[in-house]
Amino acid sequence: WQYKIHLVLGMTIFLLLPFSRLVHVWSGFGSLAYVWRPYQVVRARRLNLPSGHNAPSKRQPK
Repeated sequence: WQYKIHLVLGMTIFLLLPFSRLVHVWSGFGSLAYVWRPYQVVRARRLNLPSGHNAPSKRQPK
């Protein structure tokens, strides 16, 4: 029965916190305030380019 409790508690942690945030909890920032912290929004600094310019360029053979 101890193993079942261990499994249930472990799965509950994964359900409450997405994995990317869970990694940071274990790295020392595991305070209760961290649970309600908003997600980080990452924005790229791209100009409005015509379609096809955001794909990686093809290498020219030498």
